[in-house]
Formats: sequence, structure tokens, C-alpha cells
Amino acid sequence: MYLMEGCAKRAAWDEWARRPLDVRATALGILDVCADVKNTAELASQKAAFGVAGMVALAKGTDNALVRKLAIEALAEQVWLVPDRQAEVADAGGVDALLAIARAWRAHARDVVAPTLWALRNAAQGHGRNQSLIGDGGGVEVLLELARDQFAEAAGRARALAAR
Repeated sequence: MYLMEGCAKRAAWDEWARRPLDVRATALGILDVCADVKNTAELASQKAAFGVAGMVALAKGTDNALVRKLAIEALAEQVWLVPDRQAEVADAGGVDALLAIARAWRAHARDVVAPTLWALRNAAQGHGRNQSLIGDGGGVEVLLELARDQFAEAAGRARALAAR
């Protein structure tokens, strides 16, 4: 077994050595970046420590689309993993913040709108208070408008493809 392992390592090293220097340098750079990535458990722990209120504040308090997207994704994930946190979303003003983003969906990139809808779904799933907040806040109308627009866009693409 050890001999086979040694042969495999040697073969891998020989293959590595045959690569051009720029490929090796790029690969080493990628490995260097990956070495700085935290493990999944540590990231989950940090998200949980930030809390629902922190994620809501970050989602509604930044003009940076990437930060907003990441905060909303983290919020959606936390509520997905721990549905008992749904009340925290309402208490922190999260439903209103998410609805405000959903209402202005034309002003946001799709990669912000999709996690917003996911977060709203997770907040509402089986939670009467959040469902009422979404309904009272015009969320159903916003979702219908968004769905109609997406359907019209898809139909337009289909017509364009059929015309080719």
C-alpha cells in the first residue's frame, strides 16, 4: 500500500513539474487564496453570532449591493436552518426591510432580488405574523408584479428564439 501511495505521489509530482511555470504560479496563487478561506463551521458560527438583527441592519443600511446580498443570504440561511428565528426577523424589522427591497426590485440586481425572495419565503413559512406583515405590506402584489414581469421577459426570449 505504501509503495502504491509513493508511486502515486511521484507521478503527481512528475506531472506537476512538467507544467509551464505560469500554470504552476497560478495554481500556487489559488492555493494561497484558498488557505485563507475559513471552514464552514467557523463561518456558520460567525453568522449566528452576528444575529438576525445584525443581518437586517446590514441589509437595509448599506448602499453596497454585494454587502446587501450577502446579508440577505445570511438572513435567509439562518431562518432556513433555524425556523424559530422567524419572530426575530419581524422584531428586527426584517420583513419590512425585505419588502422594501422587493418593492424596488427593478433597481436591484437579480442576485439581490432572488435571496430577498428566499428570505421572505423563509420568514413567512408557517409563521402567521410574518405572513400578515407581508400581506399587509403589499408583498403579494409585489410578488405578482415581479412574476408577471419575469413571465413576460421569458415569453419575449422564447419568441425571439422561435423567430430565428
